Amino acid sequence: MTSISLKKFIQAIHSAIQMSNEQIVDQNLTLLDRYFEEKEVPSIDLNGQTTYKKTLVPKTVTLSYPQKVQQSTANEDSFTLLMEPVEVPLISMIPLGVCGVKKATFTTAFQMEVIEDELQIHFGKPTGSIVKKAPHTNFGKLELTLSPQETTEGLRLLSEGYENYLKRQIT
Repeated sequence: MTSISLKKFIQAIHSAIQMSNEQIVDQNLTLLDRYFEEKEVPSIDLNGQTTYKKTLVPKTVTLSYPQKVQQSTANEDSFTLLMEPVEVPLISMIPLGVCGVKKATFTTAFQMEVIEDELQIHFGKPTGSIVKKAPHTNFGKLELTLSPQETTEGLRLLSEGYENYLKRQIT
């Protein structure tokens, strides 16, 4: 039977949660590489001099978007379809909700006992040895829910800003 101190077990679960959060942060940062490109953009400083700054600019695609234009006042039901080009930031097209795990649950049953003033938990099939060592072994069940951090407010606002930019072009 496998045995580990409860303290070390909780530390291992805590480390797993931290690594999960770090992976989500890393994944969110890859959004910058995937949906933005670096360009030198002119900027005028306080002295009126033009300098160039490396700036992340959203990757976009140009799509034709239909606009209705009334053809004549004589026939109100008659429209001519006019296609307008619309610059669509790619980041406005992705669902940010799929950037991380929503919920992961870990459930386990175990035997537990105190050995040298430390709570030990035992996994696996019970053996005769643990019962012989500690006839008053207790049984427990532990359920942990891993919830990585949500999408950051900044990333959400950035995406909403580009969605609003797209809406202004087509309305």
